[in-house]
Amino acid sequence: MFLPQKTLLLRLALLPLMACAASVADPASGALQAQYPGAQILTQWRIEAPAHTASPLTGLLLEAAPGAPRHIVYVQENRILSEEESQALGLVTLPTTADTVSQATEFRSGIPARKEAPKPLLRALAPSPEALVLASLDLADIMEEDQRRQKSDPKDVRIGVENPMSGPITLQGAAASIGNWASLDDGSAVWAITIQSPEAEGLRLNIDRLNLPPGAHVVLFNAVDPAEYYGPFIEVDARDGTLWTPSCFSDTVRVECWVPRATDIAQVDLSISQVMHLYFNAAEIGEKAAGACNNDITCPEFSDWQAIGKGICGLGGISGSDAFFCTATLIVDGDTCTGIPYVLAANHCVSGQSGSHGAGNLEFYWEYETPTCNGTPPAQSSVPRTLGGADYLAGSGGTGEDGGGNDFTLMRLRNDPPANIPFIGWTTQVPAVGAAMVDIHHPSRTFKRISFGERTNSGNVHSGLYHQVVWNDGTTEGGSSGSPLFNAATQQIIGQLWGGTASCALQGDPDYFGRFDVTYNAIRPLIAPYMGLSSASYVANEGQGSVTITVNLSKASESASVAINYAVSGVTAQDGIDFTAVSGVLNFTNGQVSKTFSIPILDNSSLDASRTALISLSGPVCFALNAAASSATLTIQNDDADTDGDGISDDDELSGVFGAVTDPNLADTDNDGLSDGQELFATFGSLTNPLDPDSDDDGLSDGTEINFGLDPLDSGDGDEVSTLRVPIFAREKE
Repeated sequence: MFLPQKTLLLRLALLPLMACAASVADPASGALQAQYPGAQILTQWRIEAPAHTASPLTGLLLEAAPGAPRHIVYVQENRILSEEESQALGLVTLPTTADTVSQATEFRSGIPARKEAPKPLLRALAPSPEALVLASLDLADIMEEDQRRQKSDPKDVRIGVENPMSGPITLQGAAASIGNWASLDDGSAVWAITIQSPEAEGLRLNIDRLNLPPGAHVVLFNAVDPAEYYGPFIEVDARDGTLWTPSCFSDTVRVECWVPRATDIAQVDLSISQVMHLYFNAAEIGEKAAGACNNDITCPEFSDWQAIGKGICGLGGISGSDAFFCTATLIVDGDTCTGIPYVLAANHCVSGQSGSHGAGNLEFYWEYETPTCNGTPPAQSSVPRTLGGADYLAGSGGTGEDGGGNDFTLMRLRNDPPANIPFIGWTTQVPAVGAAMVDIHHPSRTFKRISFGERTNSGNVHSGLYHQVVWNDGTTEGGSSGSPLFNAATQQIIGQLWGGTASCALQGDPDYFGRFDVTYNAIRPLIAPYMGLSSASYVANEGQGSVTITVNLSKASESASVAINYAVSGVTAQDGIDFTAVSGVLNFTNGQVSKTFSIPILDNSSLDASRTALISLSGPVCFALNAAASSATLTIQNDDADTDGDGISDDDELSGVFGAVTDPNLADTDNDGLSDGQELFATFGSLTNPLDPDSDDDGLSDGTEINFGLDPLDSGDGDEVSTLRVPIFAREKE
């Protein structure tokens, strides 16, 4: 059965990530088994660490036995990262469990903002700049091509195509492929051109090289309405590899490069390599508009879903020479002290940080919906957008046909969504077959719709990775990819749309959503941040002075409020003899992923068995406390020597701790037949002198008296030995 992805772009053939990751992990399988004997790889995914390493990592979820604590480890270039290496990358992970976890939707009046840099005074070039007018595209021919694609894959719809240039637009110092420098009255200089792609609804430019002197910047204007402008742009982010400007809603844009006074323009190096012609006006695309069976979410019968629906957005991006549109969701995380804008989408929409389907070129459209039920939809140019792209954090490929992953991507917006957008809740609980399902999405790039159905599982060949849903009211279409599947009973996300054959014409056909409970394994350290002890057990020798205890965070702290209480108490170890009980609070500063405290270990010279103390954490702030790592055992080992084996340490013998200085090299210092330890510890009921062989001066050694059942401390029982009858043993003759 063919299951098309519901994305507005050419279908992308993705190598299933699970298979790819398995090949990465295979060389490390021996090391995995050495560290985690008997562990099975439950799932794996690609992750780009916050530190943005040169090469991506593969995350592995391991389980030694059903129900046993699970572990997350990372492999990079066929090598398992150590805990220290993971920690340095902000990927510290702790033992995890398979318990159901849920987060409710949060409606916030605002979130801690990460604002764009202040925009400087922007100057318009007085003379008309030189213009580059590209060829008119045959939109009718493009529409016919789109329709041909729809016959083979009804979900294959584009929103833009590249309008080719004869060559890149370059500016290297004074040398420009088009346009000229002009001097302004204040001594600064500006280079400008206009670019026109006739009949475009909007334009995006690919700036693939941008090196500027200090203080200089590039700005993109709407040439028809200069009040619409974007920038300043000062560099290409190395993580993205290229800079796609935001959609400017005009068929003509003006690019200006401004250099401050007394700055050498020879330092300027700029290249514009692509012009993307957007043609997504829904009012003019006829057959590309969404099907009539779709439900407008602003209708009153859907009022229970309208507030949550604000958290679903349209996602516009670049795929090679095409522009595409998907659906995504702003999801809540478990850090109670921050409002981090994490976005859940489909991996076939956003498959990495850079290049085709890269997170760096995305823009996010909010509240793209009708003002009233079945009313006139707003122009896409009029709705709020979050620009600047996103950081790709983790993702898994795969398809509903072939498996190999559950087709998810988690990103973090680089700039904030509007303050009134809710952070949508989620759960790892899997509802029963037959449970009511809801999807909120942007079909065919149009305004927001809502669909109702139920969870089914007939013919679902990858039920461990995908939820199967059949709609009874509404459907999904191209552009719906990545949209959230809700458990209708709880209004929590349980998956994101990969694809399916459902449509208004085939409303009984199934759709497939990557399971969020599978996604959660990969993204738990981010969206459900937690803290815990680095180990379940610590060992110290009593003479080492102290032991250092480490508390790890699952991700770097993003506030100065993250904190945890710690305390140490004795079990068999004694406070003041074996260790010093300590307690306190660990406060994590912004950017920290771990913190330590010390437990003083005392030098108890007595010979005794290993003793234990309990280390416990409580009262977490901001992050949750991982129950599996909330306490640990400290074992204090005896490190004292007993050279002569008399049960007293050498140090105690030499220092006379038990009342007598004895010889640590002689088990029986006074040679009375009793060891020093037996005498000093009254092993046989009498506390005798280990330095005097006859403690009671009755003429019999202490050992002899013990052997005959006499009291070695009673001087009057010595005569009894002479009256004892001693049997005579006769030897038989042979």
